Amino acid sequence: MMNTQVSDDVKHAVARLRRYAFCLFGSLPQADEVIERCLRRFDPVRLAGNRDPLITLFRHFHEVGASEISPMWVSNGRAIGQEVLHGGLLRLPLKEREAVALRAVCGFRADEVATILGVSPERAQSLVDDGYRMLASPTLSALIIEDEPLLASDISGIVSGMGIEVIGMASRESEAVFKAAEKRPHLILADVRLAEGNGLNAVNTIRRFHEARVMYLTAFPGEVLRSVGERDALIVRKPFERVAVEAAVRQLAGLEMVS
Repeated sequence: MMNTQVSDDVKHAVARLRRYAFCLFGSLPQADEVIERCLRRFDPVRLAGNRDPLITLFRHFHEVGASEISPMWVSNGRAIGQEVLHGGLLRLPLKEREAVALRAVCGFRADEVATILGVSPERAQSLVDDGYRMLASPTLSALIIEDEPLLASDISGIVSGMGIEVIGMASRESEAVFKAAEKRPHLILADVRLAEGNGLNAVNTIRRFHEARVMYLTAFPGEVLRSVGERDALIVRKPFERVAVEAAVRQLAGLEMVS
């Protein structure tokens, strides 16, 4: 049986974990549901003789609950740049969101962030730095991967009209990877079949060094589903209407949290 001091520490840790999960999910009921499932699977023996139950519980949360993190969004038609800080956190790619929330919201040191996320201290610091850089950016940025110039121009116009900076357009797989490495876009809008290479391959390569949110604009949705699975696929089928692209971009970027 845990002593009173450990019990108080665990209560404090759960309260901190609840705040952190809210930063990841954007929905307190969703965060509480996942935390409850994680705690049911937590073995209190892990706390025996443990000097830091806070780190232990956060690490357990990432071991069993991180795969369920999928922020809930609704669109309210506002310009994306009008979001408050918490909405800004939710716009970050998952790994950067986790690192910044652990550091800035929960107050963990960089080495503690590394322990919780199961990465090296250098990787943890890099994620924190990248997250802060993205938050400091006045607008979201997007890379468009499309080999048809007229379509690329149309997509760029739609995205720019939503207050998102288009940092580049790529018509080839290799060009897309290069521009993503150089510019680190928040969002990627990708075609699948390119004249030179493949949009899916480009995204897979990009995700080895940069976590961006991705949607596909393609006449071949089946190829996307086979590659990434239905849960992670956001697809607008060609030929597309402007309103469909706008709706998908809003879903990808997120304009407001579900309370």
